[in-house]
Amino acid sequence: MRNCRGRENGRFTLIELLIVIAIIAILAALLLPALNKARMVSLRIDCMSRERQLGVAFQLYADNFGGYLPAYLNYSDSKTVLGYRWIDVLVKNMPDIIKNGSDRRYVCKSIPELREIFSAWAINCTVTGSVSAAGPMSPEAVPLHRLKSASRTCIITDGRKGYEGLNYPDRFRPGYEYRSVEYRHEKGADFLFADGHTAYAIPNYATGFSADFIAGIDKNDGKLYE
Repeated sequence: MRNCRGRENGRFTLIELLIVIAIIAILAALLLPALNKARMVSLRIDCMSRERQLGVAFQLYADNFGGYLPAYLNYSDSKTVLGYRWIDVLVKNMPDIIKNGSDRRYVCKSIPELREIFSAWAINCTVTGSVSAAGPMSPEAVPLHRLKSASRTCIITDGRKGYEGLNYPDRFRPGYEYRSVEYRHEKGADFLFADGHTAYAIPNYATGFSADFIAGIDKNDGKLYE
């Protein structure tokens, strides 16, 4: 009789309350991983969008400079102790697109700390080259129109702070101590290719990405460009 009256008064028994709490806990356990995964996918897509916008600046620069991209580092100006970075060159020549080297519009939201564009992305030095005080360093820059496969030649990817240059295949290997790529998107990274398109890929942990996949190197003759 007491139970019946309790139900009529709109009260729950202790057992019913515990059952409701257990159901809520189970639903939360099922939904939270899915919501977290959706959040990660959203961050990756947003990062890819920022990367694509940066690619527009690269394309415009190349159009104005004979197909060449800005050098990874340029030490030719003796007044500049550390040389010019590629982002400094883009800022100088594309002020309407990129305001400064710390423009947060071009930095992935999944990076927790404040980071400049230069250390938010890793650039392919095999394509851009670098310049010393005495002149071009090895490898020399390659104009985009000479690439054998622009759709397979990586220009930039998610960078690891302190190792921003991609100049040999080990830089892509996840297990390599001095790798340049930061696999911050579900164990993968976003890539911008020379033809302007972007893609997401997950590497093999032991071997990383193959040279022909990431640098557009021809499997038959081992050359990057024609």
